[in-house]
Amino acid sequence: MLLTSVVSMSVLAVFLSRHKLGRAIRATAQDREAAAQMGIPVRKVESLAFVIASILGGLAGILIGMYYGNVSPSSGYLVGIQGFAAATLGGLGSLPGAVLGGLLLGIGEAFGVTAIACVLSLPSACCWERSGFVPAVCWEWRPL
Repeated sequence: MLLTSVVSMSVLAVFLSRHKLGRAIRATAQDREAAAQMGIPVRKVESLAFVIASILGGLAGILIGMYYGNVSPSSGYLVGIQGFAAATLGGLGSLPGAVLGGLLLGIGEAFGVTAIACVLSLPSACCWERSGFVPAVCWEWRPL
C-alpha cells in the first residue's frame, strides 16, 4: 500500500510538472481567464482534472478498503478530514507540502494525539498561511 501511494504521488507530481496537460491544469487552477486567453481549452482541462481526481479517489477508496477490511459510505469521512488538514498544513497549492503535512499529521497520530493533531493543526496552519480560511490575525484570549 505504501508503494502504491508513493508511485501514484510520484506519477502525479511528474505529470503536473512535466507534461503539457499537467501544466495546463496548473495554469487553469492559477487563473482560468488567462489560461483561456493563452489557448488552453479550459473546460476540457477542468474535466481532465475531475477525471484524475476521481481516479485517485477510487484508488484511495480501494486502499482504505484493503486496510480496514470493509467499506461503508461513511468510512472515508475521517480520512477526508485528515487529508484536508494535511493539505492545509502543508499548503493548499503544493503537492510536496501536502505530503509533508500528511507526514507531520501521521507522526502526530502515531504518538497518540489523533484528536489533538486533527483539531489543532488546521487552525494553526491557517494562522501561519495568509491565504488560509481564517484571517492571519489569530484569536487572542481576553479576560472578561
